[in-house]
Amino acid sequence: MVLQRDQPLTIWGKAGNNEPIKVSINGQQVSASSNSNGDWKIILKPMRWGGPYDLTITSSDDKKVLQNILIGDVWICSGQSNMEMPVSGWSKVNNAEQEIAAANYPKIRLFTVEKATSFVPQKDVAGGQWLECSSANIPSFSAVAYFFGRKINQDTKIPVGLISTNWGGTNIQAWTSWPAISAFEGYSHLDPVKMKQTFAEQDERRKAYNLALETDPGSKEAWYKNDQTEGWNTIQMPSTWEASEIGNTDGIIWFRKSFELDAVPSDQNILLHLGAIDDADSTYINGILVGSDNIWNKNRVYPISASVLKQGKNTITIKMIDGAAQGGMLGKPEDLFISMGNEKIPVSGAWYYKPSVISKQYNLIETGPNAFPSQLFNAMISPVTDLKIKGAIWYQGEANVNEAVRYQQLFPAMIADWRKAWGYNFPFIWVQLANYLERKKNPQPVPGPS
Repeated sequence: MVLQRDQPLTIWGKAGNNEPIKVSINGQQVSASSNSNGDWKIILKPMRWGGPYDLTITSSDDKKVLQNILIGDVWICSGQSNMEMPVSGWSKVNNAEQEIAAANYPKIRLFTVEKATSFVPQKDVAGGQWLECSSANIPSFSAVAYFFGRKINQDTKIPVGLISTNWGGTNIQAWTSWPAISAFEGYSHLDPVKMKQTFAEQDERRKAYNLALETDPGSKEAWYKNDQTEGWNTIQMPSTWEASEIGNTDGIIWFRKSFELDAVPSDQNILLHLGAIDDADSTYINGILVGSDNIWNKNRVYPISASVLKQGKNTITIKMIDGAAQGGMLGKPEDLFISMGNEKIPVSGAWYYKPSVISKQYNLIETGPNAFPSQLFNAMISPVTDLKIKGAIWYQGEANVNEAVRYQQLFPAMIADWRKAWGYNFPFIWVQLANYLERKKNPQPVPGPS
């Protein structure tokens, strides 16, 4: 790992109750005792950058030696999916293969904090481990964090420790402590204790919901094998579920639309275009699966064999699954069509739909990190605030686009909150997001902390 240079260093841990502890590194040796709960903490004098060193921790009957410790600059790298985005994985940076092959920097160390939520500040992260920066370890690590740390290391030759602690799609309230966020209008009436109890009550309902998803009645009863629409409702497509009469729900909904063919085309270059679907789909024509995908922002273009089609009525049936946030078809009406050579058959407009398993049926509420403020601060920031850092980098904001003016107060409040948690004013560097919507003239500021 990397420990912060030029700062008094805190080393802490657990031991037996009231047990003598001794910590030594780079010529320093400091002694203390654990308290009646077994917690101990030792402060080391500042050290200039260098290493590697061994950090030795001894008690009356145990000894731990942590090897290959560097002294350098440690950075917290936090935010939502733009910070989480890996060098290669669910997204790829430019020239990813070449970057990975060249990513051997033994003086850069990587730590990814395991995702977790909590209603109260935690003493330790849920999981993670320090890794040396190498071609084997860099593909799944934050791309923004890596290129930031690499630039510093190349320019200064000083070791760099990068702590990647992020969660895609999360708002800034989740990353701010409860004392700081509750000072804002709209939060003071909330009770973390009651919300924790409410979330716990959701567990049994969610178990039943998840079981229903696994045993989807629509699949079990083979809704894709017929074209009947009795008991189905109508909807205009494309549309998100939230923007239609379906409303704000997750789960599985089946959709159906028929189209007519005067004759089965002889041309084999037949494609079904559905635009982007959020999140997953399995698409059938006349009971035959023609395609499926599970990438929410990807346009669906499925080839159709002429043998699947028939003269007269043909039926498209889609099993659509939404895991969280918005669901449905994200494209425009002109994105939905069947192409047969130069001919296009539009399939937008009126569709039928039938819910199979939806979260509304189970009275589920959102229990993710955005459902109540401070949950990510408590589980993914607070546990590392005893660790001295050089500074923080931040890439977030899209999850708050609907409250941009409020964000003007929330963001500086969070920065101040983090600096207070660490106990000193460290550099805080962020990406300035481009405009999302046209800026209103002379927007009225919202009330800040009282």
